[in-house]
Amino acid sequence: MIGNAISMPATVEFTIIGRDAATGAGELVQTDDRVYLSTETSFSATTGASSRRILRARVNDAPALIGGRVVVKGGELALEVTEIRLGSDELVPTYGSVQALFENANGASGYRHEDGNGRFRSEPLRAPELGAARAMVLTIQDTHGRIKLEPDGPAPVEEFEEHLAAFQDLLTFAADSPSGRITLVATEPSGTTVTVLGRTRFAPFNRILRKPIEYVVRLGNEHAQSVIDAWWSARSTLRPVPQVLSGARYQPGYVESDLIALAAVLERYVKTRFPLPADRRLSADQLRPLKAALDDLSGLDEQQMAAVRKFTANRPVQRTYREHLQAFLTDLGTDLLTTARIHPEEWVDHLLWARNDIAHEGAPNDQRGTKFVSDPESRAVRDATWVVLALGFAKQTQLPDAALLRAAERLGVRYGSRHASTTIFR
Repeated sequence: MIGNAISMPATVEFTIIGRDAATGAGELVQTDDRVYLSTETSFSATTGASSRRILRARVNDAPALIGGRVVVKGGELALEVTEIRLGSDELVPTYGSVQALFENANGASGYRHEDGNGRFRSEPLRAPELGAARAMVLTIQDTHGRIKLEPDGPAPVEEFEEHLAAFQDLLTFAADSPSGRITLVATEPSGTTVTVLGRTRFAPFNRILRKPIEYVVRLGNEHAQSVIDAWWSARSTLRPVPQVLSGARYQPGYVESDLIALAAVLERYVKTRFPLPADRRLSADQLRPLKAALDDLSGLDEQQMAAVRKFTANRPVQRTYREHLQAFLTDLGTDLLTTARIHPEEWVDHLLWARNDIAHEGAPNDQRGTKFVSDPESRAVRDATWVVLALGFAKQTQLPDAALLRAAERLGVRYGSRHASTTIFR
């Protein structure tokens, strides 16, 4: 990313901040996908000391701030550059706005007639307060996938990054495909434009971009704000559910690791969104004669008395994971599940079997017990779990039924054909 944005090699004059103001000159050079600053000036690395360096510099005669770490390259000390802010050398800058270009942002901002009433692409949205980041105005600026964030006053780049990460994860969820950030341009209160290079969570993935019809949710309709609100809220109140939901697309792991992570966050989701009352083991009338009989017992030791107290406490029976899943599926409705080509009973059985086999050494979850899940079934239940959880999130954003059915249809086509040999997909 850094190398693609600056013509290499680039001449650099710099002052090392915080190290006796040492000055020097050198060149930025690119080796494979990394950028290094090579110079005759000593970076004076010391064993046990921090290798991090901040340089106030001029790159090809433009002001810049360079961050990196001291490494050994070709037997000499060099600076592996991890970040460049090109256009300003302010050490602790604040910005009035930032603009970012994302993969999939253009498609996710599209509109389909199933979405209900449309909205103008340039109509501002509100990114709610998130963690330490204040609320900001979010505007989708053009048809290339560029967005703009504006707070109510100058803010450090870290506040913008909270919202940028949330938006990037939303795009990945919406597209069911990883979404990289391509550019980041910030504007200082003075009007100075700063190109921020290297400060990325992931490099661009360069996948084939999906058409608007294939997105789980889209931001080209009047429900866009409810989508933003639901996703931003879930990042805090349902953490880490949305983080895992998108993370499984950024960096797919082994099938079993993805499956157990999705099963765990799904359990968090259904127990939070669909709480079920816990029933008492016995009614008060059923317990009364038993308690009276136990009170008449004599000669019990402490261990026996503890067992009596535990019984007479009549603690409620906790609902099982399966029961919470059934409540969730009931809320989703038959139409969505059928359109997504998912066989709900088969999916629940296989999810619990696989989860128990991985996390509980095959221990039975309920009266149906457990069984081994084959490799094709593991892949199918992993993908079905993602689909069901994605549809649950999409429904939570209050999208029209037609838009939800379209999303379910596309997901069913995508995954149903992959797993036609299993019973999990119809």
